[in-house]
Amino acid sequence: MLASARVAGREGELRAGFATADLTPPLGLEMGGFGPFLERKALAIHDRLLARAVVLEVAGTRAALVGCDLGAVSQEVTEKVRSEVQRVTGIPRQRILVAATHTHSAPTVARWIGWGERDEKYLSELPQKIARAVIEAYQKLQPATLSYGEARVEGVAMRWTPRLRQEVKTQVTVR
Repeated sequence: MLASARVAGREGELRAGFATADLTPPLGLEMGGFGPFLERKALAIHDRLLARAVVLEVAGTRAALVGCDLGAVSQEVTEKVRSEVQRVTGIPRQRILVAATHTHSAPTVARWIGWGERDEKYLSELPQKIARAVIEAYQKLQPATLSYGEARVEGVAMRWTPRLRQEVKTQVTVR
């Protein structure tokens, strides 16, 4: 794991860079999820949709992670992001993780039949926007400190159905 300040037996200083990019679509685009064939459109913006990127480096080895406020990220979008990031930064594509937060208040990116029509203009611009967040995080690499903490929290999680009466974890670990 890169955050350990040791990679493949080599020690080195941990460096990290962070950046965001705005993925918010124009109003009127269909949002994905909440049920099939609802044709639910974006009418207002409550919060911007973001790509949040971090690039980590230890002993010359770099990796990138980017979380996108989308329902899902297609393989096609992921590959375009990886190609652009690798081209600009040299970070190998196998060390670039592109993930989604799985919001239902974002345009459909993956091919979900009936769960929101894909907007080709939005999709054509999306990989570049996501890649921009990773590239900017790479450009902001600087020495970083890794910290660890734990705290007890109550009332932040619940089960959706009463049949699942499993205990909810109340200990949160932050690393």
